Amino acid sequence: MLLVLLIGIVLAFLAYLAYGFVTYAMPLAVGIYVGMLAHESGAGSGGAYFIGGLAALVCLWTMRVLFARLRSLPARALLSIIFVTPPAFVTYALVWQLTAEGDATFVWRIIISALSALIISVIAWAKLIQYDQEPPAE
Repeated sequence: MLLVLLIGIVLAFLAYLAYGFVTYAMPLAVGIYVGMLAHESGAGSGGAYFIGGLAALVCLWTMRVLFARLRSLPARALLSIIFVTPPAFVTYALVWQLTAEGDATFVWRIIISALSALIISVIAWAKLIQYDQEPPAE
């Protein structure tokens, strides 16, 4: 009984980590890429982690500030697409692999993966517009 409870806690924690990774896929990808570049240029492991984390934070902050400041609908739509596309792809691939282990048919795997990608995309978009406090200029 205790083993089942521990497995449930571990699975819940892994789901939470996957959710956090997926909704912040764009800044995370930028941070990993910049950190790898820093490591290859001789920054060392600690420096690469610091520079990569800083790059991810700057990317997320820049996206949020741009979204809050831009009032042009096409510019906001483009920024939203840039921020929401990586989480959609990551979620689709993750759910596609998870459903491969079950007994789901090909069509159901597509439907479940697409719905999961849509839900996570909406969540990522909501996190992007979270700091849009100002009313639009008239």
